Amino acid sequence: MRHVLFAVLIVFPLTGAAAAQDDFALQKAYNDRLLAMDDSAAAHVELAKWCEEKGLADRALVHWQEALSRDPENAEAKRALGLDSPVAAKAAEPASPRPRIPPSSSASAPTPTRSAKLPGGTSFPPMKRPGPRDATASSR
Repeated sequence: MRHVLFAVLIVFPLTGAAAAQDDFALQKAYNDRLLAMDDSAAAHVELAKWCEEKGLADRALVHWQEALSRDPENAEAKRALGLDSPVAAKAAEPASPRPRIPPSSSASAPTPTRSAKLPGGTSFPPMKRPGPRDATASSR
C-alpha cells in the first residue's frame, strides 16, 4: 500500500508540472507568432488556423474575427465563423430602419395613466410622485 501511495504522490505532481511546462511552451509559441505577424487579414487567418491545430479555440475565434474585420469578404474567415450560409448572410445584413411615425396632430390627447386592479375588481388610483418629506416623517 505504501508503494502505491508513494507512486501517486510522486507521479501526479510530475504530471502536473509537465502539463504546466507544455502550457507555458504553447503560450510562448503563440506569443512569438503573434509578435512576428503583420496586421493583415492573411496573417490573422494563418494564426487562427495554427490556434485551431493547437486546441486554442478561443484565440482562434479572435483571429478569425480580426481577419474578417480587415477583409469583410474573406471566405475562410466567413466559413470558420459560420457566416457562409445564406441564412447567416441574411442575419448579418443590417435591419432596415423602422418608419418614423409622425406625431399626432391632436395636442390635447389624454396621457394614459396606470391604475392597479385587484382580482376582485377593486382598483386603486395611480401612485403620486414622492415629494419632499414633511416635518413629521423626518423627526422619527
